[in-house]
Amino acid sequence: LYLMYNKKTGVNSGTVEGGNTVMIVEAGGEGTSYSESNLKAKLGAGASQTFTNYLGDGRDLVITVQSITNGKASVKIEFGGLCTTNPPTPAPTQAPVPPTLPPTPIPTTPPTPAPTPAPVPPTSPPTSNPTNPPVSKYVCTKWEPAGSTICAEGALADNKCSSEGVNSGCGNGGKVCWWNSQCEAGPPSP
Repeated sequence: LYLMYNKKTGVNSGTVEGGNTVMIVEAGGEGTSYSESNLKAKLGAGASQTFTNYLGDGRDLVITVQSITNGKASVKIEFGGLCTTNPPTPAPTQAPVPPTLPPTPIPTTPPTPAPTPAPVPPTSPPTSNPTNPPVSKYVCTKWEPAGSTICAEGALADNKCSSEGVNSGCGNGGKVCWWNSQCEAGPPSP
């Protein structure tokens, strides 16, 4: 059983049934789950309701509304002749409201400057294996070739062109040794 005082005020001011009375409701689930409820009684001041053999052991439960004053109901509950009346529960109080904090003072530090230019992307990572230093190669031709041609088609110093940096004659028809000292060497030796 559940007891409630159905005070007809505030959000409950438009109640149609049982306004300003103590209502007794029975519901299944013992209050631990949803269940259908049934209104057992509406009691005004001075009224009582008896539930005979309430627990099946021969004892009666008697609920009496002693008074309804200033929006509060005083109820007496007796079970098997024993009174279980306690002083009424005080009305709920307003929840405390935390204090309002004072406004934050004007910032004392200047604002952050505008963003700097975007960072320059990093250079290629180092190779995992060491590389050989550049080597000098030459070609023997009449006309001066591009440096990349010397590296791609040229040979290392030999009997024909033995002095790097010297465009000595090689072969017939006015051919000259053309050098490039920044050619990529092959893969490093193991």
